[in-house]
Amino acid sequence: MNNVNPIINLNRVGNAKKFDSHLAFPDMVDNYANEATKFKISTKGKGGKIIRESDLYQLKGGLNKDDGSFEWIVDNNKVTHRRFIKNGEINGVPNQTPFKK
Repeated sequence: MNNVNPIINLNRVGNAKKFDSHLAFPDMVDNYANEATKFKISTKGKGGKIIRESDLYQLKGGLNKDDGSFEWIVDNNKVTHRRFIKNGEINGVPNQTPFKK
């Protein structure tokens, strides 16, 4: 577990600012991002070419009585993605589509 929270003081951009029920989970959950598992993922540009590495953070938890995982992507020192995934796993794969349980 890391004592430094990698999410709390960063600006949100793009999808991280959306307000649907899974992308806009309560801000309070961000307080636990320092307990998340960190993965390096490739960020791709035009033509699918890898242009840099980003950080993916995944944390087991629950939302609205559903178990799953919360995830954040930090790219260029900004939170570009926040999402709760029902039945999600800690596996280093962003936007996973888990099997229904």
